Amino acid sequence: MPPLRETRPPAVPAFVRDKLNDILSAGGFRMPDHDEVPGYGGTGGHGKLLEELLGINGGNKDLPDGGAWELKLHSGSGQITLFHQEHTNGMSIREVIANWGVQGQGGRCFRHTVRGDKWSNGPRIKGFRLLPELVVMHRDCGEVVSWDQNRVANHMAQKLRRLLLVHASRPSGGAGGEWVTCKHADLWWEPNVTKIPDLVASGVLLVDFDACIRPDGTIRNHGTKFRVSPQSIDALYGRHERFA
Repeated sequence: MPPLRETRPPAVPAFVRDKLNDILSAGGFRMPDHDEVPGYGGTGGHGKLLEELLGINGGNKDLPDGGAWELKLHSGSGQITLFHQEHTNGMSIREVIANWGVQGQGGRCFRHTVRGDKWSNGPRIKGFRLLPELVVMHRDCGEVVSWDQNRVANHMAQKLRRLLLVHASRPSGGAGGEWVTCKHADLWWEPNVTKIPDLVASGVLLVDFDACIRPDGTIRNHGTKFRVSPQSIDALYGRHERFA
């Protein structure tokens, strides 16, 4: 699939642009307590806050949230979740958990980030590596799971053809809850989907598993995530511009 050429950024919808300018000029916003308001816990809480501030409903669809643009908010130093996609070949997620999961109070869980530039060496889960062909290998057991490369490339092209990322900080909110201050935003477009194997091999594009077998035997799968550090987003795209 050739790179998607757009020499100039497509217009951000007026309703998104106007509200985003208001958000960036505001002093900060309180994150709802996820124990009181469902949906604000975990890694997706900040994205949900951004959708609420913009007055949109991204839901769980694999489509851009804000018209032609995929909208994301990032704070801290962690990885950004680009999209979710389950593997198409190899072991079932139940088998993966059974073989390498860690037993805890809430069940047996496999929570692990796999990268392509080195074998994982975590304190409890180790010996995994992501090959450029989108195959997760275990050092002792061989192939574990894999994805269809064209399917992943098409998914990225559809979901992330244009990315609008809001950068935020999280100063202490005290007893009132966590406060998020939106500082600036960036636009990326023209994704380099043909470079996915290279991005995997260099450790830019990561795969993150988060699934458990509950004590009653049912599976709770938070979804397999394709993730990247905010400093590496430029490697995914051909073009970048600061939102103004």
